[in-house]
Amino acid sequence: MDKRYSANLTWEPFLWYEMRIVADLLKQWLDKKEIKEKIINENIFQYKTTKSIAKRLSCIFRRLNSLDEYLLDRLSIWDIDDSKIISLYAIYKDSFLVYDFLNEFIKDKIELRQLDISDSEIMSFLNSKAREHIEMNEWTENTLKKIKQILKNILIWAWIIESKKIHQPVLSYSLKQHISDNLDNNFIISLWF
Repeated sequence: MDKRYSANLTWEPFLWYEMRIVADLLKQWLDKKEIKEKIINENIFQYKTTKSIAKRLSCIFRRLNSLDEYLLDRLSIWDIDDSKIISLYAIYKDSFLVYDFLNEFIKDKIELRQLDISDSEIMSFLNSKAREHIEMNEWTENTLKKIKQILKNILIWAWIIESKKIHQPVLSYSLKQHISDNLDNNFIISLWF
């Protein structure tokens, strides 16, 4: 994972639907070029235009690269709860900003039992990170606002935030054990209380 913060989240949202499709195509032993052609030719993502597909696929392949075979398999076939957490995990492994957001901001709120979450708190987190990470000084106020919205939406899509409150995610015991035992126990610790 790149240790620098990136504003890529502004055009790389949750992409759960698309990640499941690509994971399924990878399981069919298609290579990246074949997957791209199939998605464009058959309009599998159901986008109005094909302009953003290449950029989105680059992000999706990068995220899916952080998953082992077990998670890749589960992403494409398991229930919605597990697949959304696997998607969140892929983003967590791909984005240093999301990694810090979960390990610092969300984890701290859970530990303090302060489960309400507001836009201003997320902006405060981003502003504190801007003091630590000089690359964020190049971001505009609009970029910060968009990142704040995307961070919040990622957690809403993953069913971590509902009605402006943090909720413990629902997922299978086997998935929780697999991530904890084989991959990244910090991810599990940051979300479970």
